[in-house]
Amino acid sequence: RLITEPPLSKSSWMLPSPENLKHKVLIRSIKSSVPIKDSKLLKKNEKFDNPIVNNGISDLFIYLENVPFRDYNYTKDHYMCSQLPSLSEKEFKQTSDSDPFGLIKQTRKCLLRIHSDNSNNPNPIDPWNFGIQIVAVNYQNNDSFMELCHGKFLDNGKCGYILKPNYLMHSDKAKFNPLDYLIKSPNKISKNILEYPQRLIITIISGQFLYRLNRNKNDISNPYVVVSTHG
Repeated sequence: RLITEPPLSKSSWMLPSPENLKHKVLIRSIKSSVPIKDSKLLKKNEKFDNPIVNNGISDLFIYLENVPFRDYNYTKDHYMCSQLPSLSEKEFKQTSDSDPFGLIKQTRKCLLRIHSDNSNNPNPIDPWNFGIQIVAVNYQNNDSFMELCHGKFLDNGKCGYILKPNYLMHSDKAKFNPLDYLIKSPNKISKNILEYPQRLIITIISGQFLYRLNRNKNDISNPYVVVSTHG
């Protein structure tokens, strides 16, 4: 069913839950700042600085309205939780370096979307670590980054919704910068928040019936296992 409810008020700070949005259709786009009527015709050489969208269609953009990306101080005062700022890979890199905690806090105010600077897929790991909810990928590029997206959302019953870790949910207290993952000692904020590097130990139990390269008795097989971690 198409969502056609009125937009949220400025006092609203919470989006509907995934449970409340089951079987619902959301239309995401840019609202027109210049209202037009159905009979409005554009002249051949008429130019507008902003997109022109029919009022009836524009009214359907209830949630996830496209808006420009701004810093946290601007976002908290001017944007609603129903709006969706988008930033490029370059903007993400600049912001995560200059204001990492502001970027994390911004993901608690509203959804954020990151897109590639070109037709390639962006690496989703760093944006996810900062709490960015939407990483846009190009389905024509079935690369390793696309595989990471598929693998990430296999969790939680493949519903496409995964809870954030504590350091993103409690960013005002945790003060954990995802770029500083090589910390020397645990940063214990409370019994519920503990951020420190994890050690993963992999044991290869056995390998059996491994063929020689040329099936020659003098050949020595040299099998190996390739393991990569992303996170």
